[in-house]
Amino acid sequence: MKIRTTSKRIRAAVTTLTVLAMTTPHCFASGSFGSSTLATGIKNLVNDVSGWLVIICPIVGGVAAVFFFIRKSMADEQDGKMWQKRAVNAIICGVAGMLVSGIINMLSGYF
Repeated sequence: MKIRTTSKRIRAAVTTLTVLAMTTPHCFASGSFGSSTLATGIKNLVNDVSGWLVIICPIVGGVAAVFFFIRKSMADEQDGKMWQKRAVNAIICGVAGMLVSGIINMLSGYF
């Protein structure tokens, strides 16, 4: 009895997924996916977020680095090395975040 119930559930799930796969493109795209409202909305969202990240990443990285340098000045010699590494990592992460978001912004401009 369990086998029949499981097979019925599997058939129902496959049927539902098939119907969804066949009807979903017609809901979102009128002619092609690139001109649909879903695609243009996602493109605008990616452009806006990557534009803001270009500004925010270096600021956050700089603030974190300043905080780590302040902590380094209050620490002893052994802990100072650890805070120095953290400050350098914060600067590198801020610059890397800015570069990655700039690249994403540039690439999304082609679509």
